[in-house]
Amino acid sequence: MHRDLDDTAALRRAIHAGARELGLDEEARRDLMRRVTGLDSSKDMTPPQMRAVLAEYDRLRGPGAQGKAWRRPTSARADVRLIFGLWRGLHEAGLIKDGSGRACRAWVRRQTGVDDPDWLTVAQARACVEALKAWRARGTA
Repeated sequence: MHRDLDDTAALRRAIHAGARELGLDEEARRDLMRRVTGLDSSKDMTPPQMRAVLAEYDRLRGPGAQGKAWRRPTSARADVRLIFGLWRGLHEAGLIKDGSGRACRAWVRRQTGVDDPDWLTVAQARACVEALKAWRARGTA
């Protein structure tokens, strides 16, 4: 997918744009680059190394993403981030088809009647977490 990018500046721009699409902050982006290439700055990378980082972005998006990245939730609440993480885990385990944040929000709305997971009470968030854990334990869709 990124083979046509030979220009170093274009590759660097694609790395930063891809990180934004995935919802990676600077620390997470640098950690990913270090894991893939051993380097934490795109300025120090060769074009093949930069393409390897972009390939990792594609892998993280998952099959069938068709350019739509799953966005990491940016909630300040750990319990809400856990809900999104458990939802993504169900998707990665093949237990649900749509691992998107939108699908997770819709599920939360059906479970609680609350439109935004950040508005959940602690008890509602805990109930969602427990329901997702039970779903994962059953291993069925």
